[in-house]
Amino acid sequence: MDQAVINGILLGLLISVLIGPVFFLLIEISIREGFRSAIFMDIGIILSDAACIFVAYFGMAALLENPKNKLIFLLVGSGVLIIMGVAKLIPPKEPKEGEGVKEFQMKKTNPFYLAFQGFFYNLLNPSVIIFWITTVGGAVALYGSEKNLIGAQFTATLATVFAIDVAKAWFAKKMRTFISPKIMRRANIVIGAVFVIFGIVLIIRSLTGNI
Repeated sequence: MDQAVINGILLGLLISVLIGPVFFLLIEISIREGFRSAIFMDIGIILSDAACIFVAYFGMAALLENPKNKLIFLLVGSGVLIIMGVAKLIPPKEPKEGEGVKEFQMKKTNPFYLAFQGFFYNLLNPSVIIFWITTVGGAVALYGSEKNLIGAQFTATLATVFAIDVAKAWFAKKMRTFISPKIMRRANIVIGAVFVIFGIVLIIRSLTGNI
């Protein structure tokens, strides 16, 4: 059991240094809406990861063994990422004449919507599901039918990822005093570009058989 927990923590540390599109969203939310909002979004992200692990363990891997199914899944997911990225790249509506430009102000989104957003933004990234299928397959090969060890490893993994995400969000919150509307617009452009590039790379890798 102890070794399974250690393996889970090490896997969580590995995941935490891998930067994907959702990482940038989490940082943006922490800066734009505060630490509490980022926590709600991260809860959604972690629940999404847990759902991927559950689905991978109970049969998603078998479905994606079919090359055609896997290609369709990857192309659809990649296309959604590109669409979300393009939406982020669209500049916000300019203020009307006489309104002036407001200073950067925090706004609050419904916490359940933030969790929902984190859940589906993470879930729509096909590489996340592929990653968890591979990882769950490795755990099953390592532990066999010992479900308690598999559970212990992935519980430790998700707990580690969540803890590190909380730390990232907290540090991002500290940067808020240096943030202006102009910087936030640029941040949205960066996030949108990351989503588009990530989606395009996934499509290329899918079509060339490198994933």
